Amino acid sequence: MTAVLTGSIVATIAIVMAIAASLQKQVNAKGGCPKCGTPVPMFRNPKSLRQALWGGWTCSNCGTEMDRSGNQVGVEAVD
Repeated sequence: MTAVLTGSIVATIAIVMAIAASLQKQVNAKGGCPKCGTPVPMFRNPKSLRQALWGGWTCSNCGTEMDRSGNQVGVEAVD
């Protein structure tokens, strides 16, 4: 029973890491930070509750906050 539980936990962690790596590669393929172009790191350190729950990064170079798709967050649209 313990082996099955351990295997399930390991598989879940591997799946989460694969998804995170895929998102990071997609954002960097788009050019990284939408403001300065700095690539996002492989492992993220959430700076807000939104980032912790839904993913995203804060640019280490210019401080721009991005969602998990690499789009800038927190900026009002200009008409």
